[in-house]
Amino acid sequence: MIIEIHAPQGEVPEKLTDEIKSGLTKLHQQFADISRVTVQFREETYHPYLKNYICESDVTIFGNSFSVSRKSDSYEESADAVMKGVIEKINELSSKQSEPPEEQISTVKV
Repeated sequence: MIIEIHAPQGEVPEKLTDEIKSGLTKLHQQFADISRVTVQFREETYHPYLKNYICESDVTIFGNSFSVSRKSDSYEESADAVMKGVIEKINELSSKQSEPPEEQISTVKV
């Protein structure tokens, strides 16, 4: 699995990026089909004194890609929310993978 983390230099604590890496590694142990995860941190200023801290994640699993994005008052909160969203989406996709394929019956005689 490839893990990429992009963050503004000096603004995201190294402890947070280490927690994300360890969480993704544990997730990869459960779901070996995860091939790539990209996490991006950025900040959105909508007023000189008010900021939103955004965490976005792009995940590739089972040949499909999906994105999860959350914003909050701190990078830690948005990262926690993104990790929860990624886990929910992966559980949803893995349950779909374990279902038997839809069977199509043709009435056309060959």
